[in-house]
Amino acid sequence: MPAAMESTVLFLSNDRPLLRLVERNVGGSKVSPVDCLNRIRRIERSHRLIIDPRAACAGCLDRLASIRHRIPREQIFLLSTRAHPQMLIRIAQASPGIVTSPQSLLSRFPQPAARNIVREAWSNRDAMLDPEQQSDRLRRFITSALEHARGRYTVADAASDLRLSVRHLTRLCERWWGVSPKILLTLARVSSIAVELRSPDLSIEEVAERHGYADLSTMSRQFKNYVGEPPGAYRRRHTGHHVRKRSGNVRKRHGQMEPPP
Repeated sequence: MPAAMESTVLFLSNDRPLLRLVERNVGGSKVSPVDCLNRIRRIERSHRLIIDPRAACAGCLDRLASIRHRIPREQIFLLSTRAHPQMLIRIAQASPGIVTSPQSLLSRFPQPAARNIVREAWSNRDAMLDPEQQSDRLRRFITSALEHARGRYTVADAASDLRLSVRHLTRLCERWWGVSPKILLTLARVSSIAVELRSPDLSIEEVAERHGYADLSTMSRQFKNYVGEPPGAYRRRHTGHHVRKRSGNVRKRHGQMEPPP
């Protein structure tokens, strides 16, 4: 079955925080910011318009008047912001769209599907684990995460090494990559596991032990959360080898690991 086509929302506003809010919370649509409707070469019947009267100009009014019979009323949203009264009257005359507050605007659009943050992190691991693509403090954090990928290295340990509070480190990671430092630490560990799984020299149990897991099931669950498949399937796909098991349980040499994020 073919995927549904992505619709386009033309967003006329100078309110950047509101624009970011709409971009994050409108599902199935591409949000395109515009500074004047008259500069858009073609406005299709399928387009939806969000118009902030504070950003409208005479050219916008002319364009709205020219498309009012082509764009359905229910696809034009006029924000009830504090604009000049004369502009509000002229916009209503040019295009009788749906008047809505910024707060209730999002309820008129389909909501995006829930994000799988750890799977997104795995997809972007090359960039997220590249020390050269970080700020100075994050570069040192990522370097430490990679160096300690086989050990039980916690967020508190990393913050202490960087002489930062856990809160400050969390703020840095979320501002730069949009994820917590715990996700980045686990991403480094899972990436190291993936490297060893691509070699048939070690059993999966030995890989788990080398990375500080108390038992194989914990590693398998966490690996699948990030990669989307269990370690055995990942190894077979990359090497063609069947899983080689080692007798006996993984020793609890490192104690119980933190639960996966």
